[in-house]
Amino acid sequence: MEYAPVSALMGRDSKRWPGLYRRYVESSMAETDRDFLEAYRVSPRCIGGSDFVSHVNEMYRDVSDSYTSPEDVTFRRVVEPVNPESVFSVIEDVFEIEKRDLLMQRRDSPLRGIAAGFFLKYSGLTQRQIAHQLNVKSGSTISKQIVRSRKLVAQQGELRCQVKKCEKVLREMRRAEQLLND
Repeated sequence: MEYAPVSALMGRDSKRWPGLYRRYVESSMAETDRDFLEAYRVSPRCIGGSDFVSHVNEMYRDVSDSYTSPEDVTFRRVVEPVNPESVFSVIEDVFEIEKRDLLMQRRDSPLRGIAAGFFLKYSGLTQRQIAHQLNVKSGSTISKQIVRSRKLVAQQGELRCQVKKCEKVLREMRRAEQLLND
């Protein structure tokens, strides 16, 4: 990998490079993809060549004929997200901590990474949104915390049991929410 082109853009102070590079990456991720939005506007059911779009639209018409309302037709499984406050509540109960403890920065504590993983999996939040929920400065920090916490969970049996308890409760909550909305 060639670092020189990007490094040249960041100036001489190499200590600032990680922060500058993080902002560079996150700012490009936040840009709107106008081509995608236009393709989605033209054909909201799918994106692809004209033959594929015609095929999907034909399938949609066939399926929609069997429903009383066209809004009932879906081609994918929609999973109801769990409210972030419910995720906090489950973590508080299982790990016997308070939300404010989870929001405080603590060296070598896997709890924020575990919580971030639950927000990602069960609440459908982006890493940037999770960073906001957990009072963390950036989404890249969330990614690092998730990786670190997974390693610790794999090594520590008691922690693994607590994570499994949380996952079980969150799966049940998501299933119950799904049943209410069906």
